[in-house]
Amino acid sequence: MRPPIEKILLVDDDPDDAFLLERALAELPVPIKFHSIEDSDEVIAAVTLHRPDLIFMDMNMPKKNGLECLQALQEQPVLANIPIILYSSSELASLMETAYAHGASLFFRKPSTFLGMVSALRTIVEMDWSDPSAIRARFYARDRVPDVRPEASGS
Repeated sequence: MRPPIEKILLVDDDPDDAFLLERALAELPVPIKFHSIEDSDEVIAAVTLHRPDLIFMDMNMPKKNGLECLQALQEQPVLANIPIILYSSSELASLMETAYAHGASLFFRKPSTFLGMVSALRTIVEMDWSDPSAIRARFYARDRVPDVRPEASGS
């Protein structure tokens, strides 16, 4: 039996993205505790304090970018096994390649609509995160950005 996702931490310098993600999570059938930080320099302290089941991290932040934060977390043995989802609004396939090369569990393109965000989060939360490498293998395909947005599949 897979462990449920009960706590999510968002690392994003944009408070609008934090608001959107929190509102979208509230639409899911299972309650999820949500914490967010805007200052990427605080990522280790926030993860240590909140012990999230999943971390969503923006690729582009002014102090430390998502890749630098990912590396900092990987260097902490007690935190290294928490699945990290790097995301961006960019369509560049090279971002996905870079995210996976640095050890991200999943690369996620921000959906363009609120309903798209709700649907994508539902899909992500329902995944079996007991083996993040299996999720990574499932969604990673060379030269193709994985897309969990409903508008991509026509739903």
